Amino acid sequence: MGQGSFRRSRPHKGTDFSWGEGIEIPAYRGGVVFANLPRCGELGNVLVVRWDPIDNLPGTYYAGFCHLREPPPYQHGHWFGVGDVLGVVGATGRVTGAHLHTTLGPGLNSYAGVGSQDPVPYIRRCLATIGNQPEAPPPPPPLPLEGDDMIRIVNTHRGIALIGAGYYRPICTNEELSVSSSVMSKHIEGNEREWDLWASLALGGVSAKSTV
Repeated sequence: MGQGSFRRSRPHKGTDFSWGEGIEIPAYRGGVVFANLPRCGELGNVLVVRWDPIDNLPGTYYAGFCHLREPPPYQHGHWFGVGDVLGVVGATGRVTGAHLHTTLGPGLNSYAGVGSQDPVPYIRRCLATIGNQPEAPPPPPPLPLEGDDMIRIVNTHRGIALIGAGYYRPICTNEELSVSSSVMSKHIEGNEREWDLWASLALGGVSAKSTV
């Protein structure tokens, strides 16, 4: 896997790689799966992963891999290394042909265009550090939560999402926002750390209802 294998079709909020259907998608750095979103509207099958800070790569980022042929067999909390297969190129969602659309941004909703940026410079920096990336630490244990309620959480940078036990769905339209009001038990305005914690717990299969 080298820098020459990454060629973007055009600069936009995300990058398209014109790889043929069935091509395996290698991880350009080690990280953890944060969400597996099957049939995610125009983006088809989507895998969202989290990149934590390492030397020369400061900041936490979320990368999306879209239009996958089928949902990858990975769930929230799955750790992987450089070169591990994240999925297979497909043509799911609204596309004119098989290709990989990948995104990068500081928030969970970056894959949907919220704060998304051109990932190519980051990809190149990651490829340059292969062999120097430390082993990822194990995730922290979840806080004690109980119940089966759904909550809606909003943050200026992360966006809006509806979460519950084993459930995470970004809210991208006014129609989805209206529908979410009928199923949620609580609305929370949180900072980015609180957002990440709630989403992590929910996707880990823990309910969104706090014991506190």
